[in-house]
Amino acid sequence: MQLFLVTLSGKLQEENPNYRVAFVFDQQQEFSGRAKKLYGEVKVKNPIAAACMGSLTYADKRNVTPLQVADKLTYEVMKNMLNLGHDPARKERIALTRMKKAHVIHSLNYLDRAILVKIVDGQPD
Repeated sequence: MQLFLVTLSGKLQEENPNYRVAFVFDQQQEFSGRAKKLYGEVKVKNPIAAACMGSLTYADKRNVTPLQVADKLTYEVMKNMLNLGHDPARKERIALTRMKKAHVIHSLNYLDRAILVKIVDGQPD
């Protein structure tokens, strides 16, 4: 979640610094409190990204189609990452290939722990 927020908001800040994004996450009682806390921490640790970070709300993915799409995309990317790490010879899943061809996915970047720590801690490159 932290990586997503920083990456998206940082990119937005570069392209349109006056734009703010209202984030909508799946409402999960188990994670919503932690997500709200992390959201605040990301804003404090990453002031450049924070400039584009608007409100944080929750919705039921059964009623919000973009959340269903995000769920499917997340699943396919996770499966791809696992396959690359444990079975690199395995052919890419059909759903992921279709998303790439339809330009739903513009790029996939897998980051190591050192880069993730820098992002989460708000450290510059």
